[in-house]
Amino acid sequence: MPKILNNFLNCSIKAFYRKYAAYLGGNFTDLCQNIDNEDPIVNLAECAESVRYAIQQDERLAGIEGIYILVDEYDSFPNSYLNLPKIVGGSENAWDETAVGRTFRSFWATIKALGTEGIIKRIFITGISPLSLSGLGSAFNVARNLSFHKDLAGLCGLTSSDLEAALIGIYEDPEVYDHFLLQMTEFYNGYHFCRSKTVKTVYNTETCLAYLQCRIEGEKPATQDPENSEVSEVFLRRFATSAPAIRDFEKALECDEKGNFMPIEYSNFKLQFTVRDLSNEEDHTSWRSLIIYFGGLTFHPEKPTTHLKIPNRVAANRIALAVLHKYDLRNSLTEALQRLVNYGELDRTLGCYRELMMQRDITTDDLTQRSEANHRDSFYFCLLRNHSLVPRAEFKVIKPDQTNGRIDLVFQVPGRLIITEWKFYQIQHLNVPVGSSGNAVLAKADILRDYTLPQIIELRFGHWDKYHRGTIRSWVMENEGPAARS
Repeated sequence: MPKILNNFLNCSIKAFYRKYAAYLGGNFTDLCQNIDNEDPIVNLAECAESVRYAIQQDERLAGIEGIYILVDEYDSFPNSYLNLPKIVGGSENAWDETAVGRTFRSFWATIKALGTEGIIKRIFITGISPLSLSGLGSAFNVARNLSFHKDLAGLCGLTSSDLEAALIGIYEDPEVYDHFLLQMTEFYNGYHFCRSKTVKTVYNTETCLAYLQCRIEGEKPATQDPENSEVSEVFLRRFATSAPAIRDFEKALECDEKGNFMPIEYSNFKLQFTVRDLSNEEDHTSWRSLIIYFGGLTFHPEKPTTHLKIPNRVAANRIALAVLHKYDLRNSLTEALQRLVNYGELDRTLGCYRELMMQRDITTDDLTQRSEANHRDSFYFCLLRNHSLVPRAEFKVIKPDQTNGRIDLVFQVPGRLIITEWKFYQIQHLNVPVGSSGNAVLAKADILRDYTLPQIIELRFGHWDKYHRGTIRSWVMENEGPAARS
């Protein structure tokens, strides 16, 4: 990695010499002879000095202020080294004391010094989150974050007008280009890069261009899972390990009656945070801020100062898929969902959710503090990646007695409408013998891990439970079943 970074920086300096050789002495080969392959920082300083000298000596350059530096997709390299600390007080960045880390710090310290001297006039960095600069400290503490400035909110994407003009130039039939625009709007639109006021949302540029290219070539674009997705793969791997982030998304993935993702209220947005902040289980703010930078959330277009939302279907699907990868459920859930669609069999899909819950909800607090709604929404979260199901949570209905009611979760498969009612019951109230174990709840949990569905529904409620009698089967069939059918 150090060699790759050195080569990249040296190649950038050589490209600069090639482009401006006529103003820097006229001979590209001579300029490159002084490049030290092992020390790109010295090469950078010498390059800046050659520009300074040229401006002083060449009258043609009298109007030139200095060097402008553009750094694009900055996060793509350092994110390979960023890891959440495994222990309190552990290293925040895997590269802090590595050759790569030292090169980066020296690079930015040199840029800062040359800026102070006046030879570097402007530095523009794109594709960056505050996380990547958090380890640099005073080496580069002169940057101003313009990511969500109101005057620049439309700079990082295409507008609907841009796409409409492009489609009209390709297709004559309004129905055709309207259909294509609707597809791009559902899957690639929704980014609102201003948190101080409402502005126009933008589409992901590269993804839209790839979509249009496919249409021009007569190919069907991968709208639901494009190669150039809005959400970084590196970020998704980090995200899938964070319980607070996943809990946030389980709420955000709920939809209103119009199918729009539900907003998440926020009171604070961090422009600066560290990897250690992300390891704090209680720190939702840092995670939410990071997720915005990586395209998983955006400021709500109608209320950007107080609410966030998932921008589009692609972001939602990729985040759900990342969680399934993390818990090794992708293949089993795919098969389970296929059985659900083809035959209306729900048990395998519920089994996948059980596996997810067993791996993720591993503490006593996790087991006891979750409600029926928590589990229903988590299940809904898993189902979202299968569009043929069209799941709806808290589905409103009118009962036979003309009163209003809600169904916990309803979804359609060919020829069937599946209605689910979610019930939460704490395992300490179940009559499961555990001997003299110190922690009865966790001991029962270990025993119940190996139970099959037929065994679970025959479990009896404890005699100390004042509200439930008999078995889980009788509770469901005699009490909850008739209520659901009504």
